Amino acid sequence: MLLARCADTLTLSRGVAAGALAVLVARGRLATAAVVLAMAWLSDALDGRLARASRTPTRLGAFDMPADVALGAGLLLGLGAGGAIPAWAAGLAVLALGGGYLRLRQPALGMALQALGYGAFLWRAFALGVPARWAPVAVALAIWLAGWRKFWRVELPAFLSGLGDAIRLRRGGSLGLPEDGDRSA
Repeated sequence: MLLARCADTLTLSRGVAAGALAVLVARGRLATAAVVLAMAWLSDALDGRLARASRTPTRLGAFDMPADVALGAGLLLGLGAGGAIPAWAAGLAVLALGGGYLRLRQPALGMALQALGYGAFLWRAFALGVPARWAPVAVALAIWLAGWRKFWRVELPAFLSGLGDAIRLRRGGSLGLPEDGDRSA
């Protein structure tokens, strides 16, 4: 039970971090944002492990992917609000990819939104020589090295398959949110 609550706390923290990232990036506090992003990625790597170790259902497990997508959206919106990228482009990307993710229930679109937000933020941080720019890179590399087999065998094929389905406007089923009309989760 305690491990499940810890997992839920980590998932919730990413939702909060998404809003914090938007504000930090918009205000030009990129070093702090880089540290927050690194901590959010670390929390993402740990919450699933804690949830599985608890062997009890978590309350927020279904919101793991939406919390991750919110991080990417927060970064894009912060970059747009801060003038690093055109605000209309940031809004359009969040609307198209985030809306497609929610409407089509295609995690690949959410992953694309995350990648766009993360890439744009890291590009900006490296271009400006932000001192903490390596923090999220180091965390991402450590996470990838710890699960590289899963990346090649599960995550990359699922992403490519989901992206193909999204292009064909096929509705997916692995979004993680409760199904339409199901209020029990």
